[in-house]
Amino acid sequence: MRPARGKLPRLGRLEAVKLQNAWPSEASSFTPWLAQDENIALLGECLRIELEVQNREQPVGPFRADILCRDLETGAPVLTENQLERTDHAHLGQLLTYAAGLKAVTIVWVARKFTEEHRSALEWLNDITDERFGFFGVEVGLWKIGESLCAPTFTVLVRPNSWNRAVRKAVVEGSSEGAQRRLAYWETFLRNLRLENTNVRLPKAASLGNLRFTLLGQEAWITVYTSVKGRIGVFLRAKTNQFQSLYRERRKIDQALGDEVVWSEPDEDGTWCVAVASEADAGERSLWPDQHQWLAEKLKRFLAVFETRFSP
Repeated sequence: MRPARGKLPRLGRLEAVKLQNAWPSEASSFTPWLAQDENIALLGECLRIELEVQNREQPVGPFRADILCRDLETGAPVLTENQLERTDHAHLGQLLTYAAGLKAVTIVWVARKFTEEHRSALEWLNDITDERFGFFGVEVGLWKIGESLCAPTFTVLVRPNSWNRAVRKAVVEGSSEGAQRRLAYWETFLRNLRLENTNVRLPKAASLGNLRFTLLGQEAWITVYTSVKGRIGVFLRAKTNQFQSLYRERRKIDQALGDEVVWSEPDEDGTWCVAVASEADAGERSLWPDQHQWLAEKLKRFLAVFETRFSP
């Protein structure tokens, strides 16, 4: 007896959606959307780079790049320039300005549609520039099935020649002893935390000036950092509507955190910050034990103060 055939699956059809239906303006809607952690991660997956947003409207010469990111593996800057329309010569000129203004950089041009001329221009730039520079061309699309929510897609049309992990590491590590020192600094700091058998979920050490500890998904995180200005510190950064309720507890929270606490009110995209800092020279290895002890103590205090307040 032949087995009964099952029902054929019902499948929907992908429909293209006009980008302006979701993002009426590149500057006020698309760029802020892309700068959110979960969305820049989508772009990073396509580029094969783990990205962390550092700043929006980053000045470079007479222009401002839409988003400045950091390559989390190498610490190198990654600039993105966005368009909701077809590529044009004005934006190509801005990309060249960015490359001229920075020593080692990856530049990502995101647009609805690339003309063949601009695609060829990026490929030519990748051919004639040395390995410190990399130009990506990425088309952004928006799709839905029936009445479903719209879903974004990123398609990489142009990527640098020989773009791989070994090349990126060699570029940055070969030109920066500071990156190696920062990596050693954080490896030592994390090793000490592990020896204390804390319940803190530890991130991976990187050659950056900071380490991020996620507190509540992508909405709130605690960061420990060192700066070239001779400071170390800990700060909470959040994208929640809890600022006012926490600020009403400011005296109690300040007392629990210790030292001088700085509160920064929500900016235009709703991100706010609470921070403590101390003068310290992270370049002097003999001072690391005291610095790591101070950072660990402040990290634990931040977690103790904010974990319960941000619990779902």
